[in-house]
Amino acid sequence: THDMAEADGLSDRVAFVNEGRLYALDTPENLKLAHGKRSARLQMREGDEIVEQIVPLDEEGSGAQLAKAVGSDSLVSIHTQEGTLESIFIAMTGRGLAE
Repeated sequence: THDMAEADGLSDRVAFVNEGRLYALDTPENLKLAHGKRSARLQMREGDEIVEQIVPLDEEGSGAQLAKAVGSDSLVSIHTQEGTLESIFIAMTGRGLAE
């Protein structure tokens, strides 16, 4: 299937194949753990403006950066995003699913 959300929800194992080449074969969870990029999107108040900041969660120092933001009165919102099979496929193959 080209529907990665469907593959993630229904499959025990997923294979990434592009132009006859096998890029990956594993469970959706293992692929996301090994190759997914996790991030937090912070919205911080700076004067009269809301400034958005993306914090990569898989990098050293991200915990301290998040702790500082959470302890700040200027934090408006925080949202986390996990890696998706689609983003991993694109990173591995260099191609989008519609190409």
